[in-house]
Amino acid sequence: MYYLVLWLLVLNCCEPQQRIERPNSMVRSHLEAVAQSLPKGSSMRQTLLAGKTGSGERETWMERMKRLGVRVAFIEIRGVWRPVLGFRPESVERSIYRKNYDGPEIQITDVDQLSRIQQSNLEAELQTAAFKKAKRATWFGIDTALKNGETCFVDIYLYDDEWLADDGVLSDSPGISRYDPRQSPLHSAVAVADSVTTKRLLAARRFTNKDLDSALFRAVDYSLDNKEVILMLLKAGANVNAERPDGTTPLMDAAAKLNLNNVQLLLASGADAARQNTTGSTAYLLAKEQNEQIEINKGRVPDYAPGILDLVSPHNLAEHSTAAGAMK
Repeated sequence: MYYLVLWLLVLNCCEPQQRIERPNSMVRSHLEAVAQSLPKGSSMRQTLLAGKTGSGERETWMERMKRLGVRVAFIEIRGVWRPVLGFRPESVERSIYRKNYDGPEIQITDVDQLSRIQQSNLEAELQTAAFKKAKRATWFGIDTALKNGETCFVDIYLYDDEWLADDGVLSDSPGISRYDPRQSPLHSAVAVADSVTTKRLLAARRFTNKDLDSALFRAVDYSLDNKEVILMLLKAGANVNAERPDGTTPLMDAAAKLNLNNVQLLLASGADAARQNTTGSTAYLLAKEQNEQIEINKGRVPDYAPGILDLVSPHNLAEHSTAAGAMK
């Protein structure tokens, strides 16, 4: 055991360390401009405004991304867990290219553009970079441990800018997810805002209300803008006020995650903010608790958080109820 530990320490010392840079004033101005260009509820916007950045290490494929109009490459890696080595990537399960860092309808769907990406060798370069990054992924499970050889997934985000980071999707410290055989292709697609696959699957077959409702919960859980997919699910028949066994609704989940875009969309689609789960919590109480927890942890409460509280506040609900009664 002693020699194994020693060997691992030697390997760690010999492994090339990532070069860490400090952003200068020009870079900071650039990051401020990027942050301000993003939607108010963007997790990347909040990450950058909090002063967090990427490593500053320039990669050759970043310039190629810029030339081909790709700002974000999302690559889902399938692999297995090894107790000593960690996550070992084996294959690419999904690649999504986006024309902006966050916002509505940013997935690249143009056939000619996608063909240029594939033929330019950029796709191969990004997959190589994703495999390398996936090997550093971390298992965050507290109560359970991964088994040797267990199938897992890692979501990798690659940007065309070495200074960008997004805590909302763990862009710098990717996490490992367990393979769940119960998860359908629809659930997998909506969970990462894959609008192309979601549209194709919904057109190919008729899903049960239960499938659509559970998919809606998965879609609402995504940190980036997922309005396009959520609207597809609602149009297909998902219940905006669906409930889990504990009474939690999609709006409660969105509010608890302080996801402004989803809160606004769900309310506009008829979500009932007055509903309570089995513990008596409402969307307002869950959002308020999340704000308080961030403050306790000395974190930075998003500047749009008061807007979320206002949208789902009991005061506003009372006003809407009074107005509705007056119209009868």
